[in-house]
Amino acid sequence: MHFRPYTIALAVIYSLLLPIVYFFDPSLFDYSVRAEYLPIAVAILFASALSLYVACRVMRDTTTQARSRPSVRSIALALGYIAMISIAEELLFRGIIQGYFQTVIANTVLVVLFSSLLFGVAHLPNDAKGIHPLRWNWRLAGIAFLGGIPLGALYALTGSLLFPILLHAIFLLILKFTTPQFFQ
Repeated sequence: MHFRPYTIALAVIYSLLLPIVYFFDPSLFDYSVRAEYLPIAVAILFASALSLYVACRVMRDTTTQARSRPSVRSIALALGYIAMISIAEELLFRGIIQGYFQTVIANTVLVVLFSSLLFGVAHLPNDAKGIHPLRWNWRLAGIAFLGGIPLGALYALTGSLLFPILLHAIFLLILKFTTPQFFQ
């Protein structure tokens, strides 16, 4: 498994971000969920994951040749990457950004949409082909925006980062195993 410089830079930034976030707001690491929201949170999680899986299977490139079997090392690296990205991005986009917007904007739908939009915009440089806006990764930004909606809804509903982190990790696992080029 080969990581792009952008991915390595994100890993460094996120590994520095986590202790700082914990120092300033350790409550973000409280993953308790009220029992009355558990059934709907689980339903959103499964419906979102299933929707992404079906979309990836339907839209996958059938001309891509079969890949060789991944090594234990590459699987371990992928799982570590997925865990780190899921936790760090959810702390940042749901815990900090959406958490702030929830305190200043009364409309939860607008809060979720705005934090999802920022989540999508943040993914524009990932695998961009240059600095001109036409060469940015608009496809990934759109996918991230759409994925951010159930992630934000789960956080707004439960007040916990547990379900958004789990769903984010599931999203990345689905993308890893259904679109081989996603993690190249």
